[in-house]
Amino acid sequence: MAQRATLLLRTVGTISAAALLAAGLTACGDDDDGLPPPPASPPPADPTDNEETLDLTPEEQEAIDEAQLVIDDFFDAYVEDARLGEPYEVAESIRVVGGRPLEFAAAELSQELQAESVENYNDGVIFEGEFSWDYLRPEGADLDRIVNDFSVPEVELSYCLDATDWTPVDRETNEPTGEPGDRRIAIISAVWYDGRGGNEEGWQVSGWEDKASGSC
Repeated sequence: MAQRATLLLRTVGTISAAALLAAGLTACGDDDDGLPPPPASPPPADPTDNEETLDLTPEEQEAIDEAQLVIDDFFDAYVEDARLGEPYEVAESIRVVGGRPLEFAAAELSQELQAESVENYNDGVIFEGEFSWDYLRPEGADLDRIVNDFSVPEVELSYCLDATDWTPVDRETNEPTGEPGDRRIAIISAVWYDGRGGNEEGWQVSGWEDKASGSC
């Protein structure tokens, strides 16, 4: 799943067509043509409305619960790493830029996150403020998934990611180098490795991407 962590900082600057239409009606409102006033605009829909509830088996629910714990650990490490912006000792005498979340991330996501961390480190950028993630609902579970003849179960969970108080700043001057992010719904995926193929046994975060319904 291919959305990189930098997407958490993208800001929203769009105006809906409904808002523009409402503004046009207001501007023309002095002419009384005898027609009743237009109906009030309905409140924004809750992004979780009309979502189909998954009927999970006990095994699938257990997998979702276990993945949540790893996702929490992953984001805790991601936030700490971004705030400190320093190489992390992943093994004795081995220090890696962006190393904290790698323990909880699958290979492809690890490479993307580390590339981003190295770029920020070279640019002298760290992050200040708060970044939060709130679990919303399960999106799917495939415990029979096979990859290259290996059993690699996968689960997907919806989260509300809030980066509205998460700001990149210069490490030396503490001056902002960009704008805070936004709030959005993202689907976080996690995969289970059984210890074969060079992977440690357990759940790992494999990626995240924006959900079509947008912000939360």
